[in-house]
Amino acid sequence: MYPVVTKPPPRINQGAGISDLFVLLLIIVVIVGAALGEPLIAAVGALFLGEYLEAAMVIFLFAIGEALEGYTADRARHSLRGLIALK
Repeated sequence: MYPVVTKPPPRINQGAGISDLFVLLLIIVVIVGAALGEPLIAAVGALFLGEYLEAAMVIFLFAIGEALEGYTADRARHSLRGLIALK
């Protein structure tokens, strides 16, 4: 069983360190990232760290992966239709 945080740490609760805007942006990134997948979270993390080239590479490589996945799914679908037609 994983531990669950029920109260924020005292520093965050007192408002020291992390601004409310940053927390709001972090929540939005997590929600949008859950909808769009890991590339967005990885790219935002790289941008946050100042690694702009790394963020672009992440998006580019995931785009290539998505294209290859679509291509192989189409080929598999076509092959399955061929097998069904043999029946």
